[in-house]
Amino acid sequence: MGITPMMEFFASFYGRRYAPNTRETVRRHTVHQFVQAGLVVPNPDKPSRPTNSPKAVYQVEPSALKLLRAFGTLEWPARLSAYLASVDTLKRLYAREREALRIPVALQEGTVVQLSPGGQNVLVKRILDDFCPLFTPGGRVLYVGDTQRKWAYFDSESLRAIERLVR
Repeated sequence: MGITPMMEFFASFYGRRYAPNTRETVRRHTVHQFVQAGLVVPNPDKPSRPTNSPKAVYQVEPSALKLLRAFGTLEWPARLSAYLASVDTLKRLYAREREALRIPVALQEGTVVQLSPGGQNVLVKRILDDFCPLFTPGGRVLYVGDTQRKWAYFDSESLRAIERLVR
């Protein structure tokens, strides 16, 4: 399910309405925590889909769903113990899958930045690999942003050096 259908669900079942332009806020401040905890899997149908894509969808992680369905039954204690024993392994597995899809970008002095897959990061890689060597030879990359990590790369020392030069 995507963020907009989730927001519609919140409104229908909980009476909590969100403005249409708060989709990203709901993703960042609500769904993101469930993803980090391993309770929700982003884009199970297409893991390379960018985080901020309007087509992004989320699914309750299958073993978490099995656990939640047992709530209030006699099976709950045993399923909870089994789930808690497996959750770190699941989180590592999903993290490893996400890392395998990352886009490596080589910068100056052998620094390699791993960008999240899809979206504008494919373009960022092309700019850094193809455009910059042709049109800014000898130039230095000072900042690279990413859809998942805004500060994927930041060369604060070089920026300070430029600041000292212009003073």
